[in-house]
Amino acid sequence: MATPTCRTCIFWQPDVVQPLKGALGNSDGDCRRNSPRLRFPRHSEDAVSSAWPPTAADDWCGEHRPDFQGHLPMEAS
Repeated sequence: MATPTCRTCIFWQPDVVQPLKGALGNSDGDCRRNSPRLRFPRHSEDAVSSAWPPTAADDWCGEHRPDFQGHLPMEAS
């Protein structure tokens, strides 16, 4: 039996533009299980924004739901 990962979860949205490569490692997409999280600015002149948690395709969590129909990435805006 295959390990349930973000890649096989109905809540996972692959990054179709460019995977984020940062201090926390590689991010291949976003977890859309819950609403986006607020990002507070590090400097006072920066604006508050929101984002879904970035995840790697081979990450996993306890709330995995299989994507039996094979969802397609959303259009990049």
